[in-house]
Amino acid sequence: MLHGLRRRRIQSRVARALFAGVLAFLPACSLVVSTDSLQEGCSADQKACAGRCVSRADPDNGCNADGCRPCVIAQATARCSDAGGCVVASCQGEFADCNGDGDRANSDGCEVDTAHDSAHCGGCDSAPCTVAHGAPACAGGSCSIRRCDDGHRDCNFDVRDGCETEMAATASCE
Repeated sequence: MLHGLRRRRIQSRVARALFAGVLAFLPACSLVVSTDSLQEGCSADQKACAGRCVSRADPDNGCNADGCRPCVIAQATARCSDAGGCVVASCQGEFADCNGDGDRANSDGCEVDTAHDSAHCGGCDSAPCTVAHGAPACAGGSCSIRRCDDGHRDCNFDVRDGCETEMAATASCE
């Protein structure tokens, strides 16, 4: 019995070695695909993406670019320009295109968060937030107080006059 088990093990090892040897002498295979044939069958206003013809005016397929990578514009929904580039169709949420470059390909998109940017709080044309004796903030599109300077407090909770109380002259906000 032991002799038969040993024989089967040896036969198995020999078979594996022969199989590996045969594989070593087989020629390697490679697949070459011509991309020219992928464009065949698509009309002039289309291009081939993922094996199908798609519109060159579709931002989900990169507009008129040779590739098929979708348009990605920061904080914006993209559209294809007449020239075929990816441009801003609309800004998302409270973001805005304050520098006005959204109609150009390679723009920085909708670069300002008007709900939280104290330089453009509430809109691109809004005056920057200021706080007397303190640092400004923007919350929900309205100017607010981030913090008061040392020795000052906002006792009346009115952002318009900032941190109006000088604590050296007053012990508290009573």
